[in-house]
Amino acid sequence: MLEKMLLQGWYGWDFFKRFWRIFRPYWASEEKRTAYGLLVLITLGIVLQVRLNVAFNHFYQVFYDALQSFDSKVIVLQLLKFCVLVTASLLLLGYTAYWMGELIIRWRRWLTFQYLGHWFGKNNYYRLEVLNLNVDNPDQRISEDLNLFPSLTVQLYSAFLHAILNLISFSIILWDISGTPKFHLFHWTILFPGYLCWTALIYAALGTFLTAKIGHHLASLNYMQQQYNANFRFGLARIREFNEQIALFHGRETEKKSLIGTFSFVFNNFIRIIKVQRNLDFFRGGYSIVSGLIGVCAALPLYLARKIKMGVLMQISNAFGQVIDSLSIFINAFNEIANWYSVIYRLTEFEMRMKLADKHEALEHISIVSVPKQTFLQCKDVTITLPSQQPLLTDFNLTIEQGERLLIMGNSGSGKSTLLRFIAGIWPYGQGEVTLPEAKMLFLPQKPYFPLGTLRAAVCYPSDPDMFSEQDIVQALCQCGLTQYSENLMEVKHWSQSLSLGEQQLLAFARVLLHKPDWLFLDEATSAMDEANERRMYEYVDHCLSPTVTVVSVGHRPSLIAWHHRKLLMVKGREAVLSEI
Repeated sequence: MLEKMLLQGWYGWDFFKRFWRIFRPYWASEEKRTAYGLLVLITLGIVLQVRLNVAFNHFYQVFYDALQSFDSKVIVLQLLKFCVLVTASLLLLGYTAYWMGELIIRWRRWLTFQYLGHWFGKNNYYRLEVLNLNVDNPDQRISEDLNLFPSLTVQLYSAFLHAILNLISFSIILWDISGTPKFHLFHWTILFPGYLCWTALIYAALGTFLTAKIGHHLASLNYMQQQYNANFRFGLARIREFNEQIALFHGRETEKKSLIGTFSFVFNNFIRIIKVQRNLDFFRGGYSIVSGLIGVCAALPLYLARKIKMGVLMQISNAFGQVIDSLSIFINAFNEIANWYSVIYRLTEFEMRMKLADKHEALEHISIVSVPKQTFLQCKDVTITLPSQQPLLTDFNLTIEQGERLLIMGNSGSGKSTLLRFIAGIWPYGQGEVTLPEAKMLFLPQKPYFPLGTLRAAVCYPSDPDMFSEQDIVQALCQCGLTQYSENLMEVKHWSQSLSLGEQQLLAFARVLLHKPDWLFLDEATSAMDEANERRMYEYVDHCLSPTVTVVSVGHRPSLIAWHHRKLLMVKGREAVLSEI
């Protein structure tokens, strides 16, 4: 099915629409002046390279004629000319490659920022998963495909422009040299103007057709190989992330078996790729070898008839090779074109899924509104469901006043955490209205998140580490019982693996003490602590934050009841019961 879609896109209008969707925005962006300037320089460099190729072609004619005539003076002059041409060619190649590289990295930077903005906007990095929009490895699409698209596009533009200009320039040379020779066949005399050009055209057209025929599966195979490689990398990353749990469960054999199974897809698909590649290499190798001689063979009738000299024969050989190379651009760049196509397909698929996440029908019946000067949170006619549409809460109404302490309890799977996600505006399944005060809110999940970097950055997250003084950070760590880490603020570690879950939860409370939120939502945020630490954290919330701070907790422990005013008991699929404590 995938291969059918890819092949239809290759030959259809759909591919060009997909390409234009990714290509156009950068060239209409705030960087367009720089982009067009670099494009002009690249184009000028290619035009001058082609002009130098023509000069080299003329050099071959004069130089070999001088060799045939034993004209030492002309030979020396032509060798000096050759040195000048080589120097100019090297300078042009170097500067053109530099301009191409600068355009590629600037384009990649712009695309990366745009895709990151869309991915993070409206929490699409979360919605893509929870809405089951099934984007495989978005990290790979952002890191690799957004590098490959500008790189391949600029390289293919350069290659095709060079081929077209070369084709025009050297076709004129071949046509002029060919003249209008006469060929005798039985009793007929055949005039064949520009026969060298036609020979090159027919040879290249046949080669292009056979290349497309041999390699037509390559685009879909490249697409799948990228996906299989990304899946294998993801599996390896999960081993590193959950190494302790796997070790405790003695799950190494299971994980190894799973990774071997995942890698088998990489292996088997790569075997299919190299089989196609082998057949392409067989054909292209033979095609290249024959093309080096076919120009000379085509010109032999003129040479044997003494209508041209050795220099012109060498000129024809060079010009014929240039025309063949130009007409064979599709053959020579087939792998890049196939890879380019699969990259465009993956990126447009990713973009379309993000647009679906922006305007998904599941979000149409949910309203999350911040109201200025409002001091309470209100849920009105809220219904929350699972992705399967199984209800967790139905027609739920709740008002939480400023300064209140609310404890949400219930069996596992009853929807406690999902209610907090709904209030936070990230759960897309359900309907109803939530009005919020315009106040500083902080949500603490059961398993805290730690960015890669220093301990200071981890404590201050999501704010910039420079927003808080070192003294305040150390004080927060000490209050949360993490004094032993106060000397390690600038140490870079994978902190989610270095700290126990209980320590991670204590560090999350250090964030609370630093940020001083007006509304604090705790989703089993003390579940890994002992009761003494849990009590101490709630005491600090009471004494170190504003007296009007509102706390909404999700938990199972009876010890939490003492720190709250009201309790909301949730039962899956039934009406929640609110009671005073």
